[in-house]
Amino acid sequence: IILECDNIVSAQWIETKKNGYGKQCYELYFNEFYNDVMLAGIVQDHKDDSTYIYVSPELNVEYETLEAISIEHAQQQIESMLIEHWENEIETLETTIKNFRQRDKW
Repeated sequence: IILECDNIVSAQWIETKKNGYGKQCYELYFNEFYNDVMLAGIVQDHKDDSTYIYVSPELNVEYETLEAISIEHAQQQIESMLIEHWENEIETLETTIKNFRQRDKW
């Protein structure tokens, strides 16, 4: 899955190494101001093919699982979580700005 902005790739899932169980690992990178940032990593569980293990510094997740029918489905879920996280951050900041401005109105 690749996210594009103005025909420039800004986010991309990259196949990395295989883990100790022979399962392919993937990492989601985002190019922010010409600096690649790793947003998440994912691998299929070695015991259950419908379970995926992921980490995400952006989401503050060190180890979590999710259910998916394929690696692409799991990647889509992670991308949705990231977007929801950023939307929540924006909402929080907008509320903070609104409250701060109201403070100035006596």
